[in-house]
Amino acid sequence: MKHLADLTDPKVALRYTDVPLADLKKYKAFCSVCPYKQVTIDGVEWPYLVNKDSGETLLLLSGALAIPDISWLTIDHFAQMYRVITPAYSAVKTMGALAVGI
Repeated sequence: MKHLADLTDPKVALRYTDVPLADLKKYKAFCSVCPYKQVTIDGVEWPYLVNKDSGETLLLLSGALAIPDISWLTIDHFAQMYRVITPAYSAVKTMGALAVGI
C-alpha cells in the first residue's frame, strides 16, 4: 500500500498544487517516518502504518474504515510520545474477522 499523496505521480501532484509547501513538507516527513508495512492474518493481508519498532504502543483506529493517511496529523502528534500503529481495514466479511485483524 502506498501513502495517499504519492507526489511522484503527476496526476496526484496536480491535486496538491494549491497546498502550502510547508504542509507538503510536513506530510512528506511523516511518510518517511511512518512507512506502510503489512502482516498476513488468517490469509488476509493487513497494511498498517507504524512510526518505530519499540516503545509504549498506541493503537490508533482511523474512523469510517478510512485508510491511515487520513489521520496523519493525529498519528504525527502521538508519534512524539508513543509507538503508533494504525491499521488499514482489509475487506473482510465479518466483524469477528475485523476484530481478529485489528
